Amino acid sequence: MKILFILKRLDRSGGAIQYVTLANALSKEHEVQLYYFLDQDLVSEISSSIEVKQFPISMYSIPKIQDCIEKFQPQIVHTHTTHADFIGLLAAKKFPNIKTFSSMLLTKFQGSFLDVFYHICYRYLYQKLSPNTIVIANSLAVKRMLMQKMNVNERKIHVLPNAFVYENQPEISLKKFDTKTHKILFVGRLTKAKNIPLLIEAFALLPEKLKENCELILVGKGELQEEINKLITKHKLQQKVFLEGETKSVHSYYKIADVLVLPSLFESFGMVILEAFHHKIPVIASQIDGPAEIIEHQKNGFLFENNNAEALKNALVECLQNPERSREIAEEGFQSLQKYTLENFIQKLTNVYQK
Repeated sequence: MKILFILKRLDRSGGAIQYVTLANALSKEHEVQLYYFLDQDLVSEISSSIEVKQFPISMYSIPKIQDCIEKFQPQIVHTHTTHADFIGLLAAKKFPNIKTFSSMLLTKFQGSFLDVFYHICYRYLYQKLSPNTIVIANSLAVKRMLMQKMNVNERKIHVLPNAFVYENQPEISLKKFDTKTHKILFVGRLTKAKNIPLLIEAFALLPEKLKENCELILVGKGELQEEINKLITKHKLQQKVFLEGETKSVHSYYKIADVLVLPSLFESFGMVILEAFHHKIPVIASQIDGPAEIIEHQKNGFLFENNNAEALKNALVECLQNPERSREIAEEGFQSLQKYTLENFIQKLTNVYQK
């Protein structure tokens, strides 16, 4: 089988890593090509057997991609997110015998016109421009959004939760952190959707004696960095909260962490939850679609009321002050990883391709 993946970007986001890993795995038995538009972080990690091409984000790329498709003659074209969906599916439209697939995340931003605009555009794409495309949703939340906001027929939607793949990374020294303190970890982009200000507010609400024995580590970068720094200063937490920026050695942080917190306002899935499960770290996450499909409260993790700093503070206190119970919950999280193996994902996706 010949498979073409078209991705918006090759950054170190969970989605990009997922599909590069998938392409590498499928290339062992199939002929695979991968086209992308932005960033090059993962190019060096793509198998040498995969032909990789970069295109500018432009409608003028459509005929160029069509020329490449004509030469490659794939049976499958699989796009992933926004520009890749629109440019890739429009390019593939020229070839009626090609099966097209589109991986969808939650297209939700700030409850603004942007949400409505995206939903209208995708509705037009899936219903008019590329009506035979099968949509791959990584959670039930995404499936509901596709049906309710984009009017996609349920028969055209397949729910395939993301797979967890351990990524080998260089180790870095983190001796600067106090070995005697509790380490509260956040990993992700510093954006409004991730709701890091809520985590800082909750940290500031911790009982003083517990707070003295805690450090909050934020790993990631994004447009909210300045606002976060101001909030840290406001609560006089400069010696307690650490902005670490982006890193290729995120597993080094998991190894020193006592708990991972995901305070997001919305999530399609929550790959960092699976990363924490792998390291047997308890997870505290917002009770929202995505994380709530992975975490069963008080069994393999903790859920707290969305956007409620007091509730998050209480969850932190419960987790940190009951280490034995938290270890049991973390062990359950580790066992949960069996549902999210790459082998299972590939088998299910291949079955969808071949239907």
